[in-house]
Amino acid sequence: LEAFKNLRKEGIKESNILLSGDTMYDALLQHKIDIEKSAIVKELGLTGEIYAVLTLHRPENVDDTERLTKIISAIVNLAEVKTVFPVHPRTKKRL
Repeated sequence: LEAFKNLRKEGIKESNILLSGDTMYDALLQHKIDIEKSAIVKELGLTGEIYAVLTLHRPENVDDTERLTKIISAIVNLAEVKTVFPVHPRTKKRL
């Protein structure tokens, strides 16, 4: 709950913070119809297979060379799992 931690760091009292939802779940629901209509899984040849989706763009993961190297090494070690990696421009620049 990153947002909660950030508010606490800014000095907001815990009693004044109300956790009221899940933005990732809300975004999923908002785009559910588009997701169901999408043919991308078929286009990538992933139908009926186990696969992972990787996103890597947060500054603390991408801008720190040592941390980025460790993350990439871990991904390489999972090479037996097909992975979809839509590369963010920030990440592409650092790779």
